[in-house]
Amino acid sequence: MTVANDPDTLDAQGQQLMELGEAVAASVDRLGDKAESVHGCFGNGEIGRLMEEHHGEVLNTALDVLYVAAYEVQSAGGDLKGFAQQWRDADDAAKSDFGRIGDEMGGG
Repeated sequence: MTVANDPDTLDAQGQQLMELGEAVAASVDRLGDKAESVHGCFGNGEIGRLMEEHHGEVLNTALDVLYVAAYEVQSAGGDLKGFAQQWRDADDAAKSDFGRIGDEMGGG
C-alpha cells in the first residue's frame, strides 16, 4: 500500500484498513465457531479422525487465503467493502453446506 501525504487520503486509507481488520476479525470468529462445530460430524471412522486432526490446518490455510486476497484487493485499489461482503456470502454458503452434510451424515 502506498501511503499518501495528504490527511484526507491518509484518513481514507486508515478507514479502509479498519474495515478490512473488522472483516478479518469477523471471519476469524466464524472460522473458530466452525472449527468447534466440525467436531464429530465426520463420523467415528478413519476419515473422521483425519478430518478432525487436520481441520485446524484447513482453517489456517483459509485465513492465509483471506489475508492474501484482502491485501491484493487493497493493493489494486479495489473495493474492500465489496470484498468483505463476498467473503461473508461465501461463508454463509459454506455454513449451509456444512450443515447439510452434517445432517446427511447424522452428525448435525
